[in-house]
Amino acid sequence: MEITDLQYHRYELTPKSAPNRLSTTQPRRGCVVKVKFAELAHAGYADLFPWPELGDEPLELQLAALRERIPFRQGAAALSWAHYEAQAKQKNLALLTEAGCPSHVTLLDRQVIPAGFTTAKLKITHEDIHRWNEVERFFAKFPQMLWRLDFNGLFNTITDAQSFWDHVSPAAKERIEFLEDPYHADLMEMPDALAVFAGTDIAVDRNPTPVALDLAQVWVIKPVYFSPDYLFSEARSFSGKVVITSNMDHPLGQLTALHATQKLQKTLGARLLPGGLLTQDLYQTHGQRSWVKQQGECLWPTQTGVGWGLNEQLETLDWQHS
Repeated sequence: MEITDLQYHRYELTPKSAPNRLSTTQPRRGCVVKVKFAELAHAGYADLFPWPELGDEPLELQLAALRERIPFRQGAAALSWAHYEAQAKQKNLALLTEAGCPSHVTLLDRQVIPAGFTTAKLKITHEDIHRWNEVERFFAKFPQMLWRLDFNGLFNTITDAQSFWDHVSPAAKERIEFLEDPYHADLMEMPDALAVFAGTDIAVDRNPTPVALDLAQVWVIKPVYFSPDYLFSEARSFSGKVVITSNMDHPLGQLTALHATQKLQKTLGARLLPGGLLTQDLYQTHGQRSWVKQQGECLWPTQTGVGWGLNEQLETLDWQHS
């Protein structure tokens, strides 16, 4: 695909609470990219929202690489999604359908859980490990809820993981749907390390190695890190369960994840678990928040049309040439 023009729109998202144990409430920067391709009449759009503390290259470095046409993995995926949308426009196709896609609720503020949810995700910190009884008391307030615990690689040793797991009650273990990235990367490839949590599904996120993916029961996929072709092919060939989530990013990134979920519903069936799409309200209100809406457990676009269905809104953003 030959790129004839590349522009970007910068934005900031300000978290209401720290998004994970490695992040703060400082404003986070990302951009929407607008790409013109030689063989296509319409521009395509995609989101680029790095998490440097989780291993992504910082935004300015990614933009510099895009200018040189030697993008990093995340930037290359953004170009692929922009091309994918431009192709859809060429064919006059809408990428978003009326298929509802249930989602978990991500809890940064552990006070209440909105009505209507059956699954919740908690970002686990070192403080949680040391005060685990408080976490279990919170679980007890919502006896019908399934819990997804995201550790972001918190444990560096098998001993630490075993000590934690020994303190988790049998009742709590029964209600934990899966443990996401409990270990630092290397230990995620060790069967003995994962055996600590025998009987509970292990999930891998972001960019798992083939060994880690083969050992996991659940693959948590953020579509904005993969080209569409690779994503759909690999998700279908994975033998375990799949969860599609946003990158806790711009509404355009959320809609990309929604499209991937809707498309995979047709082929994965019961292997596709409720996703993690409803992340828009983890941030302070901003100009593009109105591009998506929530109804019950589901994310929806506020309008539909060809491509992402947001051509008018996207065109009116403040664009800069790279």
